[in-house]
Amino acid sequence: MEMQQSIRKFKVTHYLSALLLVAAGVILVIWPEMTLTTICMVIGGIVAAVGVFYIIAYFVRDRLKSILGMDLVLGLLITAVGILILTHTKTVISMIPVIFGVVLLISSLVKVQTAVDMKRLHVKRWWITLLFAVMTIILAVVLIRNPFEAMATLMVYVGICFIVDGILTLFSMIALGANLRRVKKLAERESKDADIIDAEEKPLEW
Repeated sequence: MEMQQSIRKFKVTHYLSALLLVAAGVILVIWPEMTLTTICMVIGGIVAAVGVFYIIAYFVRDRLKSILGMDLVLGLLITAVGILILTHTKTVISMIPVIFGVVLLISSLVKVQTAVDMKRLHVKRWWITLLFAVMTIILAVVLIRNPFEAMATLMVYVGICFIVDGILTLFSMIALGANLRRVKKLAERESKDADIIDAEEKPLEW
């Protein structure tokens, strides 16, 4: 039962993340400039709102708790970061390629491990996942180096990277899903064998 729930959660999480990646990639390809500015404004607004919340909490809270806490300092710092994001959008945007590139690179390395796991499970098309993972690593490195002059072109490229990574995740999950039942049976069999060995090694009680 626990095995089934773990498998179900694993599949739902990865399917959802893959679909979100593809959706984000499509949005970036269609609206590269507007999307980027909107993202920065939303992030800056949320961060500033959290900072204001901490500041209000400092004055509303009991005096002793306020003295022991760091809400005022933390709130001021967080609010300052939020305002900085809102007022220096171009600087934040210039850092986005490196951030997205590093995230994509980590995701690609995880896909390499997924390909190795698929090979160990004797999945026939494991090499396709490996091929796409290597391709995504190359895309991530190019993104980190950021050879693009126009920001719109860069964001279209980021969108394409997201779409490729999302499709790769979907393919990997579909391929693994076909073999999860076999893995489950193998785990149950190993568990039964372990129980039998423990029973045989257990000393007799007189």
